[in-house]
Amino acid sequence: MGPSVTRRYRDIAAWRLGRPLKPWETVHHIDGDHSDDHPDNLRVLSGPRPHALIHWYERREARGVQHLWPLEEWLELHQQK
Repeated sequence: MGPSVTRRYRDIAAWRLGRPLKPWETVHHIDGDHSDDHPDNLRVLSGPRPHALIHWYERREARGVQHLWPLEEWLELHQQK
């Protein structure tokens, strides 16, 4: 996508934060519905790695894996690496 293309969800997330998003920050749709750009459905992440980790965690959970930690704690542990 070229620089002239805007992604509405990024604009909404920036508005919610009260600042422009940094180029490396990613926006995650919490409920997985990319057409739902409601501010409560958007989560700003520090980059693509935490975003990938969230999706990995959710896929495992959907297959029935029971995690030892809730997503927030698990994500904190894995971002420190």
